[in-house]
Amino acid sequence: MVNLLARDFRKTPASITSFDFTDIASGTGYVVFKGGKGQSDYNLNQQEFYSDKITTFKLESITNVWETTQDIDFDVLLNNPLTMRGKAIISVPIGVQSRGGTSSGFYLKYTAYIRKWDGTTETEIVSGTSEELVWTIASSNIRDGIKTVNLEVPLTKFKKGETIRLTIVLEAKSEIEQNYNVGIAHDPKNRNDDPLDATEQIINDTTDTILNFHAPFRIDR
Repeated sequence: MVNLLARDFRKTPASITSFDFTDIASGTGYVVFKGGKGQSDYNLNQQEFYSDKITTFKLESITNVWETTQDIDFDVLLNNPLTMRGKAIISVPIGVQSRGGTSSGFYLKYTAYIRKWDGTTETEIVSGTSEELVWTIASSNIRDGIKTVNLEVPLTKFKKGETIRLTIVLEAKSEIEQNYNVGIAHDPKNRNDDPLDATEQIINDTTDTILNFHAPFRIDR
């Protein structure tokens, strides 16, 4: 995978002065954050930056018991106070590659957590689990897809200097115990895995790799 112009956007506080779109009826403004990897951590940003890595995955021996394979925090540090409220929409590309031949009877899901981080304490606001990505008939050694969750965020105030945190916890299980590469994709520029390295690829070349977080904020009237 290629590292192009990777930046750590977490170092610069985000000043959100306009919304990407609004729902006038509910008084909600939406900011569309994109998740990606910076130099040393994972970030949320409105800009389409090049992620340091396109995917995060690891080789696991998966059994028929749900196992956590990834637990990743995507952060954005705020430079102005905001009030979050309304329906959040989170879409995450997830994928698996069999390292023991073709497979079937494999299941993958994630839980998304929206949290507040003040530098000392992490406060959970709301969470929800995606539908399962099911691998029942193996026509290749890769199975991927984009799963979306909707979360109803209660009125939550963020101060200047606090962090909005989106945590993605990925879980997997397999009816056939063997080794798999399991993980998520997160490139705001929507690049795919390096096709020259197909042995380390959890996302097909035709699958989007953008991790989106539609965050709802109250519009001041």
